[in-house]
Amino acid sequence: MDNLVVGITGASGSIYGLRLIEELLRAQKQVTVLLTNAGRQVLAFETELKLAENPADCLRQLRHHFTADDLLRHYALNDFFAPVASGSSAPDALVICPCSMGTAGRIAAGLSDNLLERVADVALKENK
Repeated sequence: MDNLVVGITGASGSIYGLRLIEELLRAQKQVTVLLTNAGRQVLAFETELKLAENPADCLRQLRHHFTADDLLRHYALNDFFAPVASGSSAPDALVICPCSMGTAGRIAAGLSDNLLERVADVALKENK
């Protein structure tokens, strides 16, 4: 597994998501980070890491925070044309950490309305 997606939602415990990203990057894994708006807010509150809403700025901040370059990617939640949204280029694994009950419920019901939930749909369909 070399290509992973880590989703961070608005549930408490965002430090676990950050730690997971850190360890995956340390292991030289390619990591795509997807943040919900609530995830961004909780992350800022719990860790004081305030990430920009603009995807390019957010990616720059994440790469600086983790001192990672090409291994780290980020896409806006409304970017359904991102490579991770397609079954033909699906990631090897998806971890949503932390995962809010709202996100878990929408995934379980197949009600994807953002990129993170779409990636979860693809991961389930592809048995990832």
